[in-house]
Amino acid sequence: MRPSVAEADGVALRTQSLTLSQETRTLVSRVLAAAENSDPDGDPAGVYVLRDGKNRRRQITLGIGFTEDSGNLRKVIEAYVEAGGRFGDEMRPFIDRLGATPNLSGDDAFKALLKKAGRQDPLFAEVQREKFVDIILEPARGFCEREGFTDPLSFLVVADSYLHSGGILDFLRNRFPARSPADGGNEREWIEQYVDTRHDWLANHSSQLLRNTIYRTRALTQQIDAGNWDLLPPIEMHGITVGLPASMERPLPLTGSVGAGGQNRAEDVRLVKARLTELGFGGITDSDAADAGVTRAIHLFQSIIAGRQRVGGDGRIDVGFGTQSWLEAENAPRWREMPVGDRDGGFFNYEVATQPADHHDFGTNWLADLITGAGEQYFAEHRSQFPGSNPILVNDASLPDGHDTNQHSGHETGLSADLRLPNTDGDQNRGTTWRASDYDRPAMRAMLKSFAAQPNHGRTLFNDPVLIREGLCVAASGHDNHAHVEVSPPARQAPVMA
Repeated sequence: MRPSVAEADGVALRTQSLTLSQETRTLVSRVLAAAENSDPDGDPAGVYVLRDGKNRRRQITLGIGFTEDSGNLRKVIEAYVEAGGRFGDEMRPFIDRLGATPNLSGDDAFKALLKKAGRQDPLFAEVQREKFVDIILEPARGFCEREGFTDPLSFLVVADSYLHSGGILDFLRNRFPARSPADGGNEREWIEQYVDTRHDWLANHSSQLLRNTIYRTRALTQQIDAGNWDLLPPIEMHGITVGLPASMERPLPLTGSVGAGGQNRAEDVRLVKARLTELGFGGITDSDAADAGVTRAIHLFQSIIAGRQRVGGDGRIDVGFGTQSWLEAENAPRWREMPVGDRDGGFFNYEVATQPADHHDFGTNWLADLITGAGEQYFAEHRSQFPGSNPILVNDASLPDGHDTNQHSGHETGLSADLRLPNTDGDQNRGTTWRASDYDRPAMRAMLKSFAAQPNHGRTLFNDPVLIREGLCVAASGHDNHAHVEVSPPARQAPVMA
């Protein structure tokens, strides 16, 4: 059963812009190659003649959808000739005849030349790959950016339409009510309704050739129903199971699930333990048993990548899903002690430096980067001009291994820290409230602006009504004498490749 959009948005990690790793681009290209000719690797020597050109006349299609009448085949040939391809001189005379009337669909010599170049000159394959990016992938990415789409699966849906239909057809957009994010709507509602509409159009088209291509929309619907918005392989398309090429095999090659209720094969457990240990997560034993320590660490890791303030998740890493992908990512969260800072600098960690018996000194490197970046900006823009003002005074983050703390309702996942309020008399060790006469609002304003300017800032909880009206914080019970800052997970980057 397809999850509702509300349910999907509740559990999925959303990003602020479309971020396409090389892994995603490669997978999309392979899925589209399978859709075109049942070969994920593509065939640069593949030459097909179908009655799908202008006014349904016969036309040549080369490789992954470079058709004669669209002008795309000409772009490939021109680029190949200009690049000095081995068979460029032989192809040059055919350029002006491509797409003309009559076209080259009946020219056996030209079709044989295309096949020979595809088989014998690696440059011809390279040019096709480059032009596929220029003609299909980049325009599809541009459409996604304009419409506010951020999910890799959305990119596949759009790219398939650019390849199959030349773009997102206006008359199809007018057949369903959903609006794109750029128009104030919901991305996943738009994609679901668009794919359903496109499927109905293809299924009922007067052309048998187009009716035969409904396998494309069926495959896309399968991924939507599975909630695979991150577009994790494998992907089924046209009866083919499409994954990444051997040269891009996953750096954490699990054969089964690990953690609570998982298959927990010994080698898989060791791989997961080694990676979590490398990332700084503690409590993990040196064994091949999926014990409580590794399950606890998986719970914490899952909560971090989901942006939760409390520990949740199912404690299990399933092959091909988000937890595994985040473990492999270049920017996977690392668990560490929070930076101390400097009393004379932009921030000073009061918790780490002066309260050794209180162990809320730990969190993610994402939080550490947020604090460090805000401190540098605050010093440059405020404290360097007002030397008597307080630095940003950092207090509680999370416990050494995260999870529950009886001092806070959150602070379990290393994604938040408290800030003591600045005062006007320069005493860095004495707290105050926003109502007190010695509260330094200009300094606090500068601090919160510095946090808000950081790319990974999430929200700030603090009850100063003036700063709330300025949009720098939101009210929360118990936050009169301190502010609570949170970090948002960044967009996941490409895997760390061995």
